[in-house]
Amino acid sequence: MTRLLSLILLCVLAVCRSGAVSPPEIADSDHVSTLIGLSSDSLLAMADRWNEHHVMTDSALICYTIVANRYRADQPRTEQELAYRGWLGRWDLDFFRYCDYSLSVEDLLAAEEIAVEAGLPRNRLNYAFGCLWAALSTQTDDADLSFAEKSLDYMTDAFDESLRLRDWDTMVNAFLNIAVSGWVSGRLAREDLPQAAAMMRAPVPDTALRDMALLNYHAYRALARDSIGAAADHFSRMLDCAGAAAPGRQRAMALLMRGQLRGEQGRYAEGLDDLHRAMDVTYDADLPDARMVALRGLIDIYRSTGADSARREATSHLLHLQDTLHTARFLLKAEHLNLDRETLHIRNELVRSDMRRRLMTRVAAVAVAVIVVIGALLVMLIRANRRLRERNRALYRRNRAEQDIRPTAD
Repeated sequence: MTRLLSLILLCVLAVCRSGAVSPPEIADSDHVSTLIGLSSDSLLAMADRWNEHHVMTDSALICYTIVANRYRADQPRTEQELAYRGWLGRWDLDFFRYCDYSLSVEDLLAAEEIAVEAGLPRNRLNYAFGCLWAALSTQTDDADLSFAEKSLDYMTDAFDESLRLRDWDTMVNAFLNIAVSGWVSGRLAREDLPQAAAMMRAPVPDTALRDMALLNYHAYRALARDSIGAAADHFSRMLDCAGAAAPGRQRAMALLMRGQLRGEQGRYAEGLDDLHRAMDVTYDADLPDARMVALRGLIDIYRSTGADSARREATSHLLHLQDTLHTARFLLKAEHLNLDRETLHIRNELVRSDMRRRLMTRVAAVAVAVIVVIGALLVMLIRANRRLRERNRALYRRNRAEQDIRPTAD
């Protein structure tokens, strides 16, 4: 069961975003100089389209980077929101496409800095941090329940805020991961999570995707109650719910989970069939991270059945894939994340201190300017008042002189 837990934790990475559809015909002649001249709106639209269809991901990364680096603290809020989306787009590619967890941490810390300074919604940011903590759980043989708890907390916050903002995609993805982290942490064994009831009531436009997410929740709820057979049945219902129309990542995840559970039950032939079908989906939808999960599941079943030749072949495939994605070079460390968050806090305090210093300097400059202006006005007023008094005094003397002359004339 320990190995099954490790494999299921890896599946956290296979439920985090929608899969691909057939890619459109897109030219590949983009150049950085051309992209720099485009508006942030246009760059994000292109990058999101390429990212969704799993084409031109390098160009998509360039687009996200250009927009992200346009952030300025004195920008209008709309421009800050675009830069924020740029950093989150970079995270999406670095985490899912390139499996570069270290860079994805840097992306999120930059996005968090903007969210703090500009007061932007944190639902997608919290979802992303939940994915990072889930990724930490996959990098040890024994699950660290504290990592699962952190992931669950972040995913719960992401779900609740997404529901309030009616960001259905993020809400559904967060709920998929809430089920996994809720089971791993043990919370789902103790109680039903309130997000399940909220998901049932939520007016999600894609009802098939909502139903899949709820079946996923019930599958992990069954696992929490040590009912592997019922969990496998729920994953089967997930596949029947949407079939070929299901997003590639959700379809791959359901096949991966059912295959691993069938292997745990000793139904090796059925488990191998599910995992091979999942492999096909990962190629069709270009999901290298989910492919690594499928290969690990295959290796486990081959080891259990004594199929040494097939196990060596799958192991070689896995090692080649890991080397291609540079996964071994970019393992995420909990200390790295915590230290970077502390660094971010210090940097934010320095930024705020600098902003206060600049604000006080500006206030002082304005105060000096006001004092100078008031002083100048007072000087002008005193001078004008003095001239007025002199004119009044001269007029008074002239009037007195005229009055003194009149009686003498009479």
